[in-house]
Formats: sequence, C-alpha cells, structure tokens
Amino acid sequence: MIKNCYNRRKGEKDKRRKVEKDKTNYVCVYEQGFVATFSFLFFTNMIIIIKNECLNYVEKRV
Repeated sequence: MIKNCYNRRKGEKDKRRKVEKDKTNYVCVYEQGFVATFSFLFFTNMIIIIKNECLNYVEKRV
C-alpha cells in the first residue's frame, strides 16, 4: 500500500533510525496517489492508523 516514505525536513528518503524521535516529520506516499503527512495530530483514529503504517514501513526499510 505504501510506496515510499520521506522525511519532509530533508526532502529525501530518511535512512536514519530516528523514526520515533522524528515521527511527526514523515510524509508517506501511497500507491493510490494520495500523500499523508503527519505534522499535526488533530485528526481521527484513521490518520493515526495510517501514521503507524508509515512508521512501520520506515522501520522495516532501515
């Protein structure tokens, strides 16, 4: 489902292991074409679920 995750601050793939520390700076690009950003956590549980998917994806790649 997730095509790629980027660290928005760097503007490139983040290969560091600081996922937990920088979790709010990740941008996930999904295969469906929409982009989910996680700078603000004022959304509902669905955004949290997508956010966790993104973090899991990043952690598997590093």
